Parts: sequence; structure tokens; C-alpha cells
Amino acid sequence: MYSAPIGSSFLVLACEAVRHLSLSMPLSSKLGRAMAQTHKSHWAYYVLIHKIVLGEKVKMHRRKITPYHFPIWDIVNALDQRKFKERGQHITQECSQSLVAYLENTVSILSKPAYESFRNSPPLSLQYLPNQAIYAIGDSHVLSIGWQTLHIASENHNIYRTIVPSPTTGLKAWHAREGTQFFTKHKLDCCLERLPKSCRSIVLSAGEIDCREGIGGNLLRGFRNDCDDAVRNTVVEYIRAIRKLSCKYNLQVLLLPVAPHAHRSEKNGKSLGRGLRRQRMLLWNESLRELCALQESQSDVGQVFLLDYEKGLRANNEESPVDFVLNRHYNADYTHMNSAFLPLLEKALINYRDTVNGPLVGVTGSNDKRIEGPFDGSDDGFTDGLLVGGIDGPFDRSGDGFTDKLL
Repeated sequence: MYSAPIGSSFLVLACEAVRHLSLSMPLSSKLGRAMAQTHKSHWAYYVLIHKIVLGEKVKMHRRKITPYHFPIWDIVNALDQRKFKERGQHITQECSQSLVAYLENTVSILSKPAYESFRNSPPLSLQYLPNQAIYAIGDSHVLSIGWQTLHIASENHNIYRTIVPSPTTGLKAWHAREGTQFFTKHKLDCCLERLPKSCRSIVLSAGEIDCREGIGGNLLRGFRNDCDDAVRNTVVEYIRAIRKLSCKYNLQVLLLPVAPHAHRSEKNGKSLGRGLRRQRMLLWNESLRELCALQESQSDVGQVFLLDYEKGLRANNEESPVDFVLNRHYNADYTHMNSAFLPLLEKALINYRDTVNGPLVGVTGSNDKRIEGPFDGSDDGFTDGLLVGGIDGPFDRSGDGFTDKLL
């Protein structure tokens, strides 16, 4: 629900579910710690969504001093601060409900006529959706910036774009290669095929999982062997694969760099492995810069560019083998960032504002392989419905971006 492309009531339900879980099962509770042990991957994903949706309490005057992540809850509910007063005083009672019962109650509220004005008036962040959206496709790091609104400003431009996340969870850069037989490659192709025909530029995220666990294989046994050549070769194959996808789908692809991991205590004995991962991430980003700069003049091989803001993410740290870690203000869960780094992303996007705002420059031809499907069949940029394979159902067949009725 959180990444449903039309946002709207689905996003509201997802945020309500996260809030309910945060009250009934706090991250530091006994049950939460047990989940972290027995369902490690699932719990890690929930922690990320929890951090993005609910965020951290930051006093208003501090937001102007330090980078600030705007919680999705605040955006959806148009709040200046993370307060729940206006949406009912029955939070303590909600804790005793099961999640299923709670969501059924929420669906009932959303379906009532009194809530109609909310459903037909998208939250402030979504007022530009869907015809003024920029799609972020790739690994789970796209969730960090999902549903945030970019403001790309310069002397002659004042552009707003809402970031619509389209996650391909588990995607490695190595998976993007043509002929890869893995579910993440299939999901990536599906996401690209289902983009609106009017879409000419996307943001793509991949590579962090490669650096964290996918490069080196047996070379990394004991975390003492070098795998620089494997890093460079993976980047080369990644750029080659994305160029082909750029030509196939007639898209300009704006690559996100791999962010360094945040600082963690050395007490648990994993500091050596983390240090080597940071070295791989540094080499990864350096290789991306080199290869993307090399291909900028080669318009016949697809338009692939790097949004080079990674150096702005760094915070000095003498304990790190690369002398830096992720700035703590950008940290969500020690692996992913929150959206506080958006000003850096906006600055990097200024160089590509013309393609974000209008027709794609540099990619020509009629080889666009995107299909007419449930996203957009009219070329007006609006979704015809959710990902239901064109089946008429309870989602939306009117083209107005809203569901005909809730599930």
C-alpha cells in the first residue's frame, strides 16, 4: 500500500497501519526485539518504513539549523509537527485492537461521506500527482525519498515534482544485466514497462546491496582480501546494462550514488567488515563518476547520468578507513537514509531540470518498449488504475487518480 502509485487512500492506510504498529509494538519492546531475532529481514524493512513515516521529533527552531526529514505522516496529514490530536483521542484504545480490526475501522472511516472531502483533496505533498511526478525505481533506498516533493529552483525555473517510489526490493546492480534470470530483474523490467508514456526521466537506485554483500564472494572470507577489480567490473556491467535499458525504454536515467553507512559502535565486533564496505562504496562512487562522465558525449548509447551529491553526505570520522561516515542527520536505520538529504538531491537535479520539466533531450527514435497498460493508456500522464493488469475492479477506471471504492 505504501508504494501504490496513486498514493491517495492507499498511502493513508499504510501510514495508519505504521502508526498503529508503533503503538502496539514499539521498536524497543520485548516483542519488537523478538521479531528482530526471528524475522530479521521483515523487521528491518518495517523499521525503515517506521522511521520514514513517523520520523523523529525535532523542535521547530532546530529544523532551520540542521537537515530535517519530513515524516510522511506529517505530509499526509498536513501537520507542522507529529501530533495525533486532530485524528482522534482514542490512541490508547487502539493499542488493544488487532491490526486487522484497526485497518477495518480505518477503511470504514475513509469510506464515509464525511471523509469524502479528504479523499478528493490530496495532501499538500501530493497535489502535483500524478501528472507532475518523478518516478524513483530500484532497491529499497527509493523508499527513503518516496512521496516527498522536490523543489528544483533556479533563475528561470521553479519546478515541483512529487517522488513516486517504485521499489524493486533486493535489486542489485548486477541484476540489471540483460538475460539475468532473477525476480528482481523481472520486477525492474515490469516497473519500466508500466511507466506512463509521457515519462521521459527517472531516478534509479542500485548498488548498495552489491557493496554490502554481493561483491567479492570467497574473496571476502575473513574480510581481509581485496576485491577492487570486482567492484569496478560490476560498475562497468551496471552502466552498460542501464544504457541498454535507457535506449529500450527511451528514458533518461538519473543514477543515485551509494550512500556511506552511518557510524555504529565497534563493540559488536563487526567494525572491520563495515570499514571494508565503506571502502567498496567509495570505489563504487568513484567508478560511477568516471564512467558516467565518459559516456555523456555518447548520445547513441543511452542517456545515463549520475546525480553526484555523495560527497555532501559525508561526516568526518577518524575511525573509518575512508575517514568519513554518513552524516548522522541523514541516517534512518544505519543502512538507509531519511529524506533530510533532499536539498542535495535538488541541487544535483538542477543540471537536468529541462528533462525533468519537459521532453527528453538526447534520446531520439521510436524504440520505446513501454506498453499501454494500467498505468497510462491515454498519454496524459494520469494513471488509469493500480497494477491490476487492466482488470476492471474496485480501483479506478475513470482516470481521475482516485479509487472508485476502497477494498
